[in-house]
Formats: sequence, C-alpha cells, structure tokens
Amino acid sequence: MFQRRNRQSVTRGFSLVELLVVVAVVGTVLALALPAMKEVLDIRRLRAIHAQVATDMSWARSEAMTRRAHVRMKFNRLSNTPPYDTCYVIWISDTLDLPRQCECLPTPTCQPGATPLRMQNFTAGGGVMLRSVTVANGFGFEPTLGLLISAQSDLVTSDMAIFVMDTFLTNNARRLRIQLNQSGRVTVCSPSGTTLRERPC
Repeated sequence: MFQRRNRQSVTRGFSLVELLVVVAVVGTVLALALPAMKEVLDIRRLRAIHAQVATDMSWARSEAMTRRAHVRMKFNRLSNTPPYDTCYVIWISDTLDLPRQCECLPTPTCQPGATPLRMQNFTAGGGVMLRSVTVANGFGFEPTLGLLISAQSDLVTSDMAIFVMDTFLTNNARRLRIQLNQSGRVTVCSPSGTTLRERPC
C-alpha cells in the first residue's frame, strides 16, 4: 500500500529585492509624469482665469447698458515685487459731478458715490499673471451703446480706441490676450510667440 503524504501548500511572498525594484520603477514613472501633469494644470488654470476676465469684461458692458450708468473696470497690482499679485474691481458711480474711483486692494476701497459690483484677486504664486498691454490700467463702458471709454472720470467720457490685457504664466511661454475694441466687444486671441493654440491676434 501506498502511503499518502500530506502536502501543505506553501505560499511564497515577494522578496525584498523584488519589492525594491517595483518601488524604483514606480518612482521613475512618477518622476517623469509629474512635470507634464504640472504643465497641464498650469495651462488649465491660465485658460480658466483668462476666460473669467473676458467674461467679467462682457458682464461689465452689459451692466452699463442695463443700469443705464457708466460702469468702470480697473486692474491693480497688489505687490510691487515679482511674482505680482493682481486684482481688478468693477464699479458703478452714483453721481456724475465728480470722478469716482474704486481700488481693488485686499478689499475694495471706493470713494463716496462709487459702488463696487465685482472684485477678483489673483495670486501670482499660482503661476498666472495679468498685465495691461495698453497704457491704461482700466476702462469703462458708456450706458447707451456700451462703447469703450477711459476710466478716468464719469463726467469726461473720452473714447478709447482699444484696451489690451494679457494673461500669462510666470515663465512667459504661454500667453493669451483679451482685446476690447471701441464698440466694447471682447475678442480672445493668442499673441505671436506664444505656444498656445488660439486664433492669432
């Protein structure tokens, strides 16, 4: 007669060398993928901020025509050293006798008679910056047709030919542009030298 032997199943684990090889491979893959992921996220953030600024410009124009009042928009730097923190404020002036201004500091600061409608702060530490390409750092819309005007005064509504604002990453390789023409229409494009694919300016 044959004797039956009890065979116990032996489960074999991973050796230390095998685990170290897997950890090294995963670490290498992550090291290669993370910079590309950061760039994708930076471009997404750039496009989102750019779209928000363009939308707020269009909104300010529609508010001017809806409220039948001059609506202004002004951009400011919150810091004087790079990377620059930027903000903007949209406001309406209650009177026409004197210029009424608002500043977007950490909280909006307005002269009496000016009422802030919307304010936005952008921290450059996030990698996205705003810069006015034109001389002016602000503009307004007149109430009848929503035409572009200078932001200096509610009484003196001098026409502006164009207002141009760039949104860009701090490394300056990726850049988008917003142009406001004299009729107050917003157009979005990419200036020459940028690597983003948008309609060229």
